[in-house]
Amino acid sequence: MKMKREWIRAGMPDLLIVLPTRIVFIELKRLKGGKPTDEQLHAIEAINKMWDTTWTVQAYFAYGFEEAKLLIDKLL
Repeated sequence: MKMKREWIRAGMPDLLIVLPTRIVFIELKRLKGGKPTDEQLHAIEAINKMWDTTWTVQAYFAYGFEEAKLLIDKLL
């Protein structure tokens, strides 16, 4: 209920990174047993279909801290 009050929808990725020409969403999952829900799969798919002439919008899954760090370092 708290998430609904704050306008957060099920499946929305955990991180949002705004760069000068792109927006990146990252869904963090545990290394062991981390499995995306159907809502998360749908959200990532929908986000990756977005595109604008000014912004590039991308969404990823990262399994564990090290993978998330490598992805963020690569994007920066």
